[in-house]
Amino acid sequence: KTKSNTTSSTSTTTTTKISQRSYNILLWFAIMSWFATLFPVSGFLKVGTFISDRIVISLTFCTSLLWGRILTHYYIFSAHKSNSSNHHHHNHHTTTTTTTTTTTLISFLLKSFPLFLYFTYLIYQISARTHTWTDGLYLIESSLETCPNSIKSNLEMAKIQMGMYPHKYNPTSALQHLLHAQHIDPSFCDLHQQLANSYGIQEDLDRFEHHLTLAVICPYTMQGSLSSYNSYWKWQLQLDSHSQYQKEEEQDDDDDHTTFMLADARRRYMNSQSVIQEAIQKEENEKLQQSQQQQQQKIHGQSNDHLIHSDL
Repeated sequence: KTKSNTTSSTSTTTTTKISQRSYNILLWFAIMSWFATLFPVSGFLKVGTFISDRIVISLTFCTSLLWGRILTHYYIFSAHKSNSSNHHHHNHHTTTTTTTTTTTLISFLLKSFPLFLYFTYLIYQISARTHTWTDGLYLIESSLETCPNSIKSNLEMAKIQMGMYPHKYNPTSALQHLLHAQHIDPSFCDLHQQLANSYGIQEDLDRFEHHLTLAVICPYTMQGSLSSYNSYWKWQLQLDSHSQYQKEEEQDDDDDHTTFMLADARRRYMNSQSVIQEAIQKEENEKLQQSQQQQQQKIHGQSNDHLIHSDL
């Protein structure tokens, strides 16, 4: 009978060790997955996300597992310690059982109160963030408040202040956001379309034409800007029939002024076209260089394969 009890105890101990080992392995994988969630924001790869909340969802999940494990271990250890203390007091001082239970309850409440406050704070933050996500305006405002140097946030705020939300219409502030974003990254070509719109509202034609031309060159705003570009220069060059008829009617009054305006418009148009042609030529040259490099790498690889086969 003693041998049977010993065997049963050994089997139970082995099962417990296996269960604990499996649990530790799962916990290790949870910790590693937490590090894996940091990879998108590590900077090794470019991520095209505008708001980073979606990146931290998996991170939040793994963090919750880890904190759950820590808190569970803490409270179980505290409860086990309290039970041992209660049993000790019960064996030696039976009359103090009620007092010890009350003390244990007070101690548990004091330990739980900070956790209750923390969970209340989390509920408030989650509710506020959910409300922010349901409104595009609040989302951009909170993003810009959190990260004032975010180029995309400044761009989106400029769009909002240029007419997307009528009660937020403020072209002066929109231009400041755009210039700030351009100062952060002058190569961010998405800005030129909105800069052209902003300078168009202010009737600054020189800067309007400059940024409109750059918006046509930008691959991300080309389709949206090309129609505006063609319409604007068609109006400037007076190619439509109404303007042509109006020019003939007023030819006796301001023929010299009209001729000068048309000549100046043609000059600016040709300058704009030359900028576009230079950009197209530059892109074609880059594609040609890439193609030549790929061909050279292919020829170099074939020659290496030939040498390897010759050695064999």
